[in-house]
Amino acid sequence: MHPARPRTGLILFALWLMTFSAGSQVLLIAPILPRIGEALGIPEGIRGILITAYAFTLSLSALATGPVSDRFGRRRVLIAGSASMAVALLLHTVADSFASLLAMRALAGVAGGMLSGAAVAYVGDFFPYERRGWANGWVMSGIAVGQIVGIPAGTLLADWFGFRWSFVMFGVTMALASVLIWRVVPQPDVARSAQRLSLKGAFQTYAYLIRTPDIAAATVVYFLMFFGVGLYVVYLPTWLGHSLNVTGFEIASLFFVGGIA
Repeated sequence: MHPARPRTGLILFALWLMTFSAGSQVLLIAPILPRIGEALGIPEGIRGILITAYAFTLSLSALATGPVSDRFGRRRVLIAGSASMAVALLLHTVADSFASLLAMRALAGVAGGMLSGAAVAYVGDFFPYERRGWANGWVMSGIAVGQIVGIPAGTLLADWFGFRWSFVMFGVTMALASVLIWRVVPQPDVARSAQRLSLKGAFQTYAYLIRTPDIAAATVVYFLMFFGVGLYVVYLPTWLGHSLNVTGFEIASLFFVGGIA
């Protein structure tokens, strides 16, 4: 007798909550960056390094985790990544200097790299082709809901109680996502890569992929899209605060409206 198949709704909710938490804590940095700078005495010119550190470690971690996910399965990577992210976000509470917060953001970036493609890859493995778009739509909506609800809430928490509480909030939701993934998300019944893990093998695979025209084009589009978003969003709240005396509540309202759109 085969074990009962887990309910699809619970699986989607676990992945959605993970995406909501991971996406929200990334976007949250921009609107609360001035508060972080004021609390820790960080000059404006180097505050953006907090975002750079996260992005840098995320990119390295994502490249390293991809082959591991193919070899050992998506479920293990999802559990490890979500648990690591929860710990990293909760550790933001002990950051009392630019250097310590920079280390926490770098650590969160490592966890983010583990999760960056895992949810989408899991959907591709678990759901049949005719339902993948539907499932991915639900999972990725977590990013938009994070902008509508999570970012305003995090911004207001930073204004009222200090920036650390904003990360605590998403650390708690990510911890819940980690438990749900462990409890209800099964390993898809698909063939895993038989290739032995090695640095040389990973480089060869990535080199082959980047020489494929469709993949190369998609990579360039993805880069340009997020490069543009990064240039625009990161210092927008700082500029609004200096030029127009915009408050944290008003910045939260901007993200709320943008998320709905």
